[in-house]
Amino acid sequence: MVRDPQEEHDFVTRVIDFWNDEKFLVIDNELRSLDLPGDAPIQGIFRGQILVALRSDWTRPEGIYAQGSVLSFDLQKLVDQESQSASVLFDPCDGGSVESVHASAQCVLVNINRDVQTGLFRYTLEDGQWSSQRIPLGEGGSTAEGAAGTGPSPVLCLPVALAGAQGAWLARTEAGYRA
Repeated sequence: MVRDPQEEHDFVTRVIDFWNDEKFLVIDNELRSLDLPGDAPIQGIFRGQILVALRSDWTRPEGIYAQGSVLSFDLQKLVDQESQSASVLFDPCDGGSVESVHASAQCVLVNINRDVQTGLFRYTLEDGQWSSQRIPLGEGGSTAEGAAGTGPSPVLCLPVALAGAQGAWLARTEAGYRA
């Protein structure tokens, strides 16, 4: 089960092999197939958008999405098998790799590793467009978010001590977060 602030979604997967599966959404006790790559795990649901992370390149009619990308699709259009382009939250061609993705009630938090340092980014969706903002958590090392539920709860960010980083930060997921 995956939750977003509006509702719960029941997914079923049929394992093909260690890395691949078929994804289905349960609607009215029926399985509806989702046209997603077998090796792209579902990262969450945010405001009707399903989030996936690519483990390999994915060729679609509109182009090629690189391994390591984080994409979103309108879940209802995906279920109805309507044509749609992916929205790109993170493109590894811009540099870096994704450590983790967490959907909360207000935003999607993505932990991105660049040059051996991890930065926490807040992604929001307005009028169908994604925007991102780095959450300032200090310099050096990497971060690991401790909680990102579907409610308005804050996220505890714990640094991994590299380059002398110490302490912990509390980052609120709503627009007025503090670090």
